[in-house]
This record gives sequence, structure tokens and C-alpha cells, in this order.
Amino acid sequence: MERSFRSRNVDVFIRESDDRVEVTLDGQPIDVEKIDGEYHSQLANQFVGFKTLDELVDTLLHNEGRVWSLSGDIGSPGGHRHGGGAGGDEEGHGPRHR
Repeated sequence: MERSFRSRNVDVFIRESDDRVEVTLDGQPIDVEKIDGEYHSQLANQFVGFKTLDELVDTLLHNEGRVWSLSGDIGSPGGHRHGGGAGGDEEGHGPRHR
């Protein structure tokens, strides 16, 4: 299954097969895993599984700019980078936590 749409001024792309889930927001890959029928992303909520990808994406977009940033702008006091697993690389490109 593959689909794309725009939500909260962000281009969302979802591709899902039996063994893989891909989510990109404005072209930035977001790490998502499917475990026991639920979707998990550390950026959405480290400890919560979502029943649908739509719920996960909605939570990601709701928290963007507060908990993590698509643009990579850190800007907030005490902000720090996480490369790699947050969809970014070790140089800090791509999404990362705040």
C-alpha cells in the first residue's frame, strides 16, 4: 500500500508492505516499526504503540516544533541533537529531537 497526502502544511508519504513501513514528512524519513500489530516511532512517543499509521502521523505532526523538528532547527535552550535513528544522519541532517 502506498499513499500520500498533505496535512498541517506537511507532505506525508506512507508506504507499507508485509515486512516494511516507510513514512516521510516533507521528504524526511521517519523511523517507524510495526510491532505486534501496532506502529511505533520514537519521535511520536517512545512508549506508545499506535493502532494506525494515521494516528502515528497525526501525533508526529502535532508534536513537530515542540518535541522534534523537521527543519532541524534546534534553537531552544537545552536542545540537543540525535543523529541516525531519528531519521537524520550522524552529521545532524534531517529530523532530530529537541
